[in-house]
Amino acid sequence: RYHADEQWIALAYDVFKNPNDPKLQELKEQCVQFGFGLLIILPTLEALLVITPSRTSTFRRRRRSLRFVNIQSLSGQIGKRMPGKSILKRIRSGFRRIDPRNFGRFQRTYYYQIILSTIASLAMIGLFVQKKRDATLRYAERDEILEEQAIRLPNNSTEPEPEYYQVDTAFLDQFADFDQPYLFMDVKDEDLVERPAVVEAMRGGVMVLNNLDQVISYDCSRFISDRSSKYILVEQAFLTESAAVRRLQELRNVDLLSGIIWEACIDRERRGFLVYLGLIYNSEIEAQVFQTKITLYLSKQDITLGDLYIREVDFRVPEDD
Repeated sequence: RYHADEQWIALAYDVFKNPNDPKLQELKEQCVQFGFGLLIILPTLEALLVITPSRTSTFRRRRRSLRFVNIQSLSGQIGKRMPGKSILKRIRSGFRRIDPRNFGRFQRTYYYQIILSTIASLAMIGLFVQKKRDATLRYAERDEILEEQAIRLPNNSTEPEPEYYQVDTAFLDQFADFDQPYLFMDVKDEDLVERPAVVEAMRGGVMVLNNLDQVISYDCSRFISDRSSKYILVEQAFLTESAAVRRLQELRNVDLLSGIIWEACIDRERRGFLVYLGLIYNSEIEAQVFQTKITLYLSKQDITLGDLYIREVDFRVPEDD
């Protein structure tokens, strides 16, 4: 039940007169302090356990350890040889004394440690199996992503096209929202005279309609990018801004998303206006996907438009006339 290296003190039952004897109390305190076990032998020769011997960790290293061999006695034996035996004979006789059964005589069983180790091992195995089942992380290239979107988007009707550009500014018309200001002036019909057609003043490089059917214009420099060209699906081209805006409103009436680009933003020698459908796309594949979708939509809705074609555009700042 107890290890062989534990320390005990055994007393007869009649050594102390009563259990409140000061010397007995002092003996108990000393046994507790130094970790000794205390036994009292009864008249029937049975041992009464009073205090059990303690391990060093229980009393925080206050138990005094026994020194069976001190440094002086050990150093005195160094260099001495047993008479009549050589070193090899002493080693051989030492091996003969080794008995495997001696190693397990006082060995403790570690049930809790074994249980915890088993649970931890099973948990680690489960984590490794789960990690093994995870798919390999693959970094797709930009062209692969666009090809997958081109295949998936035509069959996906849960992602509607945005109705207008998402911008970080309020929808404020920076200019007058009418093309014929003389209608609001006190001018008689006979005072009106016909003039040759001239190119109208440009509001901005790109124009769209908001939810209130108001024209919002953006400067050409806002769309300049050094990364790559842009692509649009052109519906018609006009010489004047007013005609392009009217076409923009007509497309809005049939629920078609559209916009206007001033040709001077993409070609400094031209001053016309391009009406395009959809958005300004970053790649030709995206524009082709939208062209396929809008063609199917127009055929289902029985809407007739002009010849739609994809045009590559590079935005630049137009030169002043």
